[in-house]
Amino acid sequence: MMLGVIKHHLKIFIKFIQFSFIQHFAFRFNFYGYLIDIGWLLFSIAFIKIFYLNVPEIVGWNYWEMLVLLGVFWIFQALIYGLVVIGNCRKIPQLVWTGELDGILLKPINSQFNVSLRIIWTPIFLNIIPAIWFIYLGFSGLKQPADLINVFCFILMSVFGFLIAYGLWFIITIFVFFLERADNLPYLPQAVIDNVSQYPIDIFKGKTKFIFIWFIPLAFVVSFPTQVLLGQLSKIYVIYAGWLAIIILYLSSLFWNFALKHYSSASS
Repeated sequence: MMLGVIKHHLKIFIKFIQFSFIQHFAFRFNFYGYLIDIGWLLFSIAFIKIFYLNVPEIVGWNYWEMLVLLGVFWIFQALIYGLVVIGNCRKIPQLVWTGELDGILLKPINSQFNVSLRIIWTPIFLNIIPAIWFIYLGFSGLKQPADLINVFCFILMSVFGFLIAYGLWFIITIFVFFLERADNLPYLPQAVIDNVSQYPIDIFKGKTKFIFIWFIPLAFVVSFPTQVLLGQLSKIYVIYAGWLAIIILYLSSLFWNFALKHYSSASS
Protein backbone atom coordinates (compact mmCIF):
# COMPACT_ATOMS: atom_id res chain seq x y z
CA MET A 1 0.00 0.00 0.00
CA MET A 2 2.71 2.46 1.03
CA LEU A 3 4.79 1.59 -2.05
CA GLY A 4 1.78 2.29 -4.26
CA VAL A 5 1.27 5.70 -2.65
CA ILE A 6 4.95 6.57 -3.17
CA LYS A 7 4.81 5.55 -6.84
CA HIS A 8 1.64 7.57 -7.33
CA HIS A 9 3.19 10.74 -5.87
CA LEU A 10 6.45 10.17 -7.75
CA LYS A 11 4.54 10.09 -11.06
CA ILE A 12 2.79 13.31 -10.12
CA PHE A 13 6.12 14.92 -9.17
CA ILE A 14 7.57 14.01 -12.59
CA LYS A 15 4.53 15.62 -14.22
CA PHE A 16 5.10 18.74 -12.11
CA ILE A 17 8.69 18.93 -13.42
CA GLN A 18 7.68 18.38 -17.05
CA PHE A 19 4.96 21.03 -16.94
CA SER A 20 7.19 23.55 -15.16
CA PHE A 21 10.07 22.97 -17.59
CA ILE A 22 7.84 23.60 -20.61
CA GLN A 23 6.31 26.66 -18.97
CA HIS A 24 9.57 28.33 -17.94
CA PHE A 25 11.57 27.63 -21.09
CA ALA A 26 8.81 28.55 -23.51
CA PHE A 27 10.49 31.95 -23.84
CA ARG A 28 14.24 32.47 -24.25
CA PHE A 29 14.18 35.44 -21.90
CA ASN A 30 13.46 33.09 -19.00
CA PHE A 31 16.63 31.16 -19.83
CA TYR A 32 18.91 34.17 -20.25
CA GLY A 33 17.48 35.89 -17.20
CA TYR A 34 18.91 33.21 -14.93
CA LEU A 35 22.39 33.68 -16.30
CA ILE A 36 22.45 36.61 -13.86
CA ASP A 37 22.58 34.08 -11.02
CA ILE A 38 25.65 32.47 -12.58
CA GLY A 39 27.25 35.91 -12.79
CA TRP A 40 26.58 36.39 -9.08
CA LEU A 41 28.23 33.06 -8.35
CA LEU A 42 31.34 34.16 -10.24
CA PHE A 43 31.37 37.40 -8.24
CA SER A 44 31.20 35.36 -5.00
CA ILE A 45 34.22 33.32 -6.05
CA ALA A 46 36.17 36.49 -6.89
CA PHE A 47 35.30 37.98 -3.51
CA ILE A 48 36.54 34.88 -1.67
CA LYS A 49 39.73 34.86 -3.74
CA ILE A 50 40.48 38.48 -2.80
CA PHE A 51 39.81 37.72 0.86
CA TYR A 52 42.25 34.80 0.86
CA LEU A 53 45.00 36.97 -0.62
CA ASN A 54 45.49 38.33 2.90
CA VAL A 55 44.93 35.24 5.05
CA PRO A 56 45.80 31.55 4.47
CA GLU A 57 42.80 30.21 6.41
CA ILE A 58 39.45 31.24 7.84
CA VAL A 59 38.47 29.24 10.97
CA GLY A 60 40.61 26.36 9.65
CA TRP A 61 39.22 26.43 6.07
CA ASN A 62 41.63 27.20 3.23
CA TYR A 63 40.63 28.70 -0.13
CA TRP A 64 40.08 25.37 -1.91
CA GLU A 65 37.94 23.96 0.88
CA MET A 66 35.88 27.15 0.90
CA LEU A 67 35.44 26.77 -2.86
CA VAL A 68 33.95 23.31 -2.31
CA LEU A 69 31.69 24.70 0.42
CA LEU A 70 30.43 27.47 -1.86
CA GLY A 71 29.72 24.98 -4.64
CA VAL A 72 27.74 22.77 -2.25
CA PHE A 73 25.84 25.80 -0.97
CA TRP A 74 24.84 26.86 -4.48
CA ILE A 75 23.62 23.35 -5.29
CA PHE A 76 21.52 23.37 -2.11
CA GLN A 77 20.22 26.86 -2.86
CA ALA A 78 19.23 25.92 -6.42
CA LEU A 79 17.36 22.85 -5.20
CA ILE A 80 15.58 24.44 -2.22
CA TYR A 81 14.52 27.51 -4.18
CA GLY A 82 13.69 25.63 -7.36
CA LEU A 83 11.70 22.83 -5.75
CA VAL A 84 9.88 24.29 -2.77
CA VAL A 85 10.45 28.01 -2.19
CA ILE A 86 9.93 30.27 -5.23
CA GLY A 87 6.83 28.66 -6.69
CA ASN A 88 5.39 27.09 -3.54
CA CYS A 89 6.27 28.33 -0.04
CA ARG A 90 6.12 31.95 -1.18
CA LYS A 91 2.64 31.33 -2.59
CA ILE A 92 1.13 29.80 0.56
CA PRO A 93 -0.03 33.15 2.05
CA GLN A 94 -1.88 33.94 -1.18
CA LEU A 95 -3.43 30.46 -1.26
CA VAL A 96 -4.74 30.87 2.28
CA TRP A 97 -6.07 34.42 2.00
CA THR A 98 -7.72 34.01 -1.42
CA GLY A 99 -9.21 30.60 -0.71
CA GLU A 100 -7.27 28.99 -3.58
CA LEU A 101 -6.12 26.40 -1.05
CA ASP A 102 -9.61 24.87 -1.26
CA GLY A 103 -8.88 23.43 -4.70
CA ILE A 104 -5.59 21.94 -3.52
CA LEU A 105 -7.20 20.26 -0.51
CA LEU A 106 -9.82 18.63 -2.74
CA LYS A 107 -7.26 16.86 -4.92
CA PRO A 108 -6.70 13.12 -4.21
CA ILE A 109 -3.04 13.51 -3.19
CA ASN A 110 -1.29 14.50 0.00
CA SER A 111 -2.02 18.20 0.48
CA GLN A 112 1.40 19.04 1.98
CA PHE A 113 3.09 17.34 -0.97
CA ASN A 114 0.90 19.29 -3.41
CA VAL A 115 1.32 22.69 -1.79
CA SER A 116 5.10 22.18 -1.48
CA LEU A 117 5.99 20.87 -4.95
CA ARG A 118 3.27 21.76 -7.45
CA ILE A 119 5.29 24.51 -9.18
CA ILE A 120 8.95 23.66 -9.92
CA TRP A 121 11.15 26.67 -10.72
CA THR A 122 13.33 24.84 -13.24
CA PRO A 123 15.54 27.68 -14.62
CA ILE A 124 17.40 28.05 -11.33
CA PHE A 125 18.71 24.49 -11.71
CA LEU A 126 21.19 25.92 -14.24
CA ASN A 127 23.19 27.14 -11.24
CA ILE A 128 24.07 23.54 -10.43
CA ILE A 129 26.38 23.30 -13.46
CA PRO A 130 28.94 25.98 -12.39
CA ALA A 131 28.52 24.88 -8.75
CA ILE A 132 29.73 21.37 -9.63
CA TRP A 133 32.60 22.90 -11.56
CA PHE A 134 33.68 24.89 -8.49
CA ILE A 135 33.60 21.74 -6.37
CA TYR A 136 35.84 20.12 -8.98
CA LEU A 137 38.22 23.08 -8.90
CA GLY A 138 38.33 22.89 -5.10
CA PHE A 139 39.35 19.23 -5.13
CA SER A 140 41.88 19.94 -7.88
CA GLY A 141 43.44 22.65 -5.74
CA LEU A 142 43.52 20.32 -2.74
CA LYS A 143 45.18 17.70 -4.95
CA GLN A 144 43.05 14.92 -3.49
CA PRO A 145 40.57 12.67 -5.33
CA ALA A 146 37.02 12.44 -4.05
CA ASP A 147 36.61 9.20 -2.09
CA LEU A 148 33.58 7.21 -3.33
CA ILE A 149 32.37 6.42 0.19
CA ASN A 150 32.64 10.10 1.10
CA VAL A 151 30.70 11.04 -2.07
CA PHE A 152 27.92 8.57 -1.23
CA CYS A 153 27.68 9.82 2.37
CA PHE A 154 27.76 13.39 1.09
CA ILE A 155 24.80 12.78 -1.25
CA LEU A 156 22.85 11.04 1.50
CA MET A 157 23.59 13.75 4.02
CA SER A 158 22.75 16.49 1.48
CA VAL A 159 19.32 14.90 0.95
CA PHE A 160 18.77 14.89 4.71
CA GLY A 161 20.03 18.47 4.93
CA PHE A 162 17.62 19.53 2.20
CA LEU A 163 14.72 17.90 4.06
CA ILE A 164 15.77 19.60 7.31
CA ALA A 165 15.84 23.01 5.60
CA TYR A 166 12.51 22.35 3.87
CA GLY A 167 10.85 21.26 7.12
CA LEU A 168 12.03 24.34 9.00
CA TRP A 169 11.04 26.63 6.11
CA PHE A 170 7.61 25.04 5.83
CA ILE A 171 6.87 25.18 9.56
CA ILE A 172 7.65 28.90 9.70
CA THR A 173 5.65 29.62 6.54
CA ILE A 174 2.43 27.97 7.72
CA PHE A 175 2.21 30.32 10.69
CA VAL A 176 0.39 32.37 8.06
CA PHE A 177 -2.77 30.46 9.05
CA PHE A 178 -2.71 32.25 12.41
CA LEU A 179 -1.55 35.72 11.29
CA GLU A 180 -3.17 38.47 9.26
CA ARG A 181 -1.57 39.50 5.97
CA ALA A 182 1.91 38.22 6.79
CA ASP A 183 3.03 38.44 3.17
CA ASN A 184 6.73 38.42 4.03
CA LEU A 185 6.59 35.41 6.34
CA PRO A 186 8.09 32.95 3.76
CA TYR A 187 11.09 35.29 3.44
CA LEU A 188 11.95 35.09 7.15
CA PRO A 189 13.61 31.63 7.03
CA GLN A 190 15.45 32.71 3.86
CA ALA A 191 17.39 35.34 5.79
CA VAL A 192 18.45 32.82 8.44
CA ILE A 193 19.03 29.68 6.36
CA ASP A 194 20.97 31.42 3.57
CA ASN A 195 23.18 33.48 5.85
CA VAL A 196 24.04 30.58 8.16
CA SER A 197 24.40 27.83 5.55
CA GLN A 198 26.81 29.59 3.21
CA TYR A 199 29.54 29.77 5.86
CA PRO A 200 31.45 27.08 7.77
CA ILE A 201 29.70 26.26 11.02
CA ASP A 202 33.06 26.85 12.75
CA ILE A 203 32.63 30.63 12.44
CA PHE A 204 30.08 30.34 15.23
CA LYS A 205 31.25 29.76 18.76
CA GLY A 206 29.86 28.48 22.05
CA LYS A 207 26.09 28.40 22.48
CA THR A 208 25.41 29.81 19.01
CA LYS A 209 27.26 26.94 17.36
CA PHE A 210 25.48 24.41 19.58
CA ILE A 211 22.09 25.88 18.60
CA PHE A 212 22.85 25.72 14.87
CA ILE A 213 23.90 22.09 15.20
CA TRP A 214 21.17 20.60 17.39
CA PHE A 215 18.25 23.03 17.93
CA ILE A 216 18.11 24.81 14.56
CA PRO A 217 20.28 22.22 12.78
CA LEU A 218 21.46 24.31 9.83
CA ALA A 219 24.97 22.87 10.18
CA PHE A 220 23.56 19.72 8.57
CA VAL A 221 22.41 21.62 5.47
CA VAL A 222 25.74 22.61 3.83
CA SER A 223 28.66 22.77 6.27
CA PHE A 224 28.54 19.18 7.56
CA PRO A 225 27.85 17.60 4.12
CA THR A 226 30.86 19.50 2.77
CA GLN A 227 33.06 18.26 5.61
CA VAL A 228 31.86 14.70 4.97
CA LEU A 229 32.74 15.11 1.28
CA LEU A 230 36.20 16.39 2.24
CA GLY A 231 36.67 13.50 4.68
CA GLN A 232 36.85 15.84 7.70
CA LEU A 233 33.77 14.66 9.60
CA SER A 234 32.72 11.33 11.09
CA LYS A 235 30.13 9.38 9.07
CA ILE A 236 28.04 9.06 12.25
CA TYR A 237 26.73 12.55 11.50
CA VAL A 238 24.94 11.12 8.47
CA ILE A 239 22.83 9.04 10.87
CA TYR A 240 22.22 12.09 13.07
CA ALA A 241 21.12 14.01 9.97
CA GLY A 242 18.70 11.25 9.00
CA TRP A 243 17.03 11.26 12.41
CA LEU A 244 16.80 15.05 12.47
CA ALA A 245 15.23 15.04 8.99
CA ILE A 246 12.62 12.47 10.06
CA ILE A 247 11.77 14.41 13.24
CA ILE A 248 11.46 17.78 11.49
CA LEU A 249 9.41 16.38 8.61
CA TYR A 250 7.08 14.69 11.10
CA LEU A 251 6.70 17.94 13.03
CA SER A 252 5.99 19.83 9.80
CA SER A 253 3.26 17.33 8.93
CA LEU A 254 1.71 17.61 12.40
CA PHE A 255 1.76 21.39 12.26
CA TRP A 256 0.30 21.43 8.73
CA ASN A 257 -2.63 19.25 9.80
CA PHE A 258 -3.11 21.36 12.92
CA ALA A 259 -3.11 24.56 10.83
CA LEU A 260 -5.66 23.12 8.40
CA LYS A 261 -8.09 22.65 11.30
CA HIS A 262 -7.95 26.42 11.79
CA TYR A 263 -8.35 27.21 8.09
CA SER A 264 -11.53 29.00 7.08
CA SER A 265 -11.99 28.16 3.40
CA ALA A 266 -13.48 30.54 0.87
CA SER A 267 -16.71 28.53 0.91
CA SER A 268 -17.14 28.43 4.69
